[in-house]
Amino acid sequence: MNYSKFKQKLKPDIIFFTIGFLVFPIIIFISIYSIFRVKDDTQIAVSFPIDDISVSIQEVPQSPSVDTNDNSENNPGPMTSSISTVRTGHTQEGYKKSLENQEYISNSGSWNATQYSEGDIVENTYVVQLGDTLWQIANAYYGSGDQWLKILEVNKDSIGTLPDGEQALIVPGQLLKLP
Repeated sequence: MNYSKFKQKLKPDIIFFTIGFLVFPIIIFISIYSIFRVKDDTQIAVSFPIDDISVSIQEVPQSPSVDTNDNSENNPGPMTSSISTVRTGHTQEGYKKSLENQEYISNSGSWNATQYSEGDIVENTYVVQLGDTLWQIANAYYGSGDQWLKILEVNKDSIGTLPDGEQALIVPGQLLKLP
C-alpha cells in the first residue's frame, strides 16, 4: 500500500474517530445533564381541567406581608391570568383552609392533613394541594370521607401507591375528577 492510498483510507478513519470519541460523548453528557438538572422553582405549571377549558382573569388577594408601596384606592392588587389553574375546585373558605394548612406545613416542617368541611370543594375537577388526602377531598366534596373510593375509582390510572401497598398516593398539582 503506497502513501496516497494510505492517506485516502486514513481520512474517513479520522472522521469516524472524531465523531465517535469526541462528539458522541458530548451529546451524551448534554442529554444526561438536561434530564437530571435542577429545574427552576419559579416556572409556572399549567394544567387543563378535563371537562372545562376556560380562560379566566382573576384578582389575586394580597397577603398582609406583600408591600406594594401604593396605598391608594385605585390599586386593586395584582392581576393574574390563567387557563383554569387559579381555580382549584375550592370555595373561598375551603381555599383559605388549604392555604392556612400549607403555611403550617411550611413553617413547622411536618405534614398535616387539611381539615375540610362539607362544601369546601364544589367543582367536579380538583387540583390537589399540599396537605390533601383522598379522605379529606371526599369529605369536602361529598360530606363523607368514606366516599374516597369513588374518587379513586375514577382516577385510578393517575393515583399512585403508598409504601404500604394501598393505592391512595396523590401529589400537589395533580388534577382529579370528582364524580
